[in-house]
Amino acid sequence: MKSIKSLLLISALAIGTLSASALSTSYTFTNGCFTNFPYLNQGGAKLTQILISSTATNGATVSFVDTGTNSLTYTVPAFTNVLTYPTNVSQVFTNYYGVVTTNIYTNALVDLSNYVASVVVTNNMPLRVNIGTNVTSKIDGVNYYFGKGVWLTNNAVYNSGTLGGSATVTITYVQ
Repeated sequence: MKSIKSLLLISALAIGTLSASALSTSYTFTNGCFTNFPYLNQGGAKLTQILISSTATNGATVSFVDTGTNSLTYTVPAFTNVLTYPTNVSQVFTNYYGVVTTNIYTNALVDLSNYVASVVVTNNMPLRVNIGTNVTSKIDGVNYYFGKGVWLTNNAVYNSGTLGGSATVTITYVQ
């Protein structure tokens, strides 16, 4: 019986390992573009390798953003937290016999409930990778986690004011 359980456990681990194999996909996009990575299902992914190529005279600056839409605005919901701080506390009470007693506690910890209102945040999405290139750049052996989706932008502007060229991005990822 024990050997059957061990065999089932090993089989389950092997199937789980096979289903988490790495995939690879490429996409070419122009300057000023802000788009989700095509061919990649929406949602989270772990990027393990990034290869960026640009053959233009003015290279590309490719940024990877962890977002679910083409908006860089999101709302942090309201929440309540507990603040704990040390302070001096005086406690005055009258006991059963009418004697007034004062106790002073130094550095007593006091808890205070704190309400934090919701906040709209703009242009502050988590930027995961920012790479400039004129030829080819490669990032290998990394684990960049994207929780909402993998979006790309190519926003290079050079001294002369001309926009950068197009870029081809190839990623290896696990979903």
